[in-house]
Amino acid sequence: DFTGHGGGDERLIYDVVRFTRGDDFDTTSMTTVDRSAESHYLAFAAEHSRVLGGQLVDVEEFKKTIGA
Repeated sequence: DFTGHGGGDERLIYDVVRFTRGDDFDTTSMTTVDRSAESHYLAFAAEHSRVLGGQLVDVEEFKKTIGA
């Protein structure tokens, strides 16, 4: 079942609740803000490429155009 990103959404909420309670939990699913932002930049650049008919997009240059 791929509902909610294959269960990832449910796991995210589970981890947030445990974190805010101060419970011990497995932190291997956590990432940094920088890594999360980078993955979003890649997705935005991929969408930009799609809109441009598959044109190659330099991610670093694309980030400059969006003010990242």
